[in-house]
Amino acid sequence: LAAYCQDHLPEACYTDIFPDDLAEAEVYGTLMGRKALGFLSPVNVSTITQVAKDDLGLLPQPKNPNFKGALAEIYVRCKPFGG
Repeated sequence: LAAYCQDHLPEACYTDIFPDDLAEAEVYGTLMGRKALGFLSPVNVSTITQVAKDDLGLLPQPKNPNFKGALAEIYVRCKPFGG
């Protein structure tokens, strides 16, 4: 996996992913988003804080989105590369 942090690649990131793999991930992400529309309801996210170092790889927010979602990530501080 090109963007998987490992001991010999501690700085692996989104831009390391091959373009073909990114395109395929976009297809699956879109499919999951459409499927999620059928069972998601609004969630109060007013108390969520951002601790990410950056938003590298995230697309800009669309002006008129078809649906809204949240990107959540778990980072375990005591584990290498966040667990």
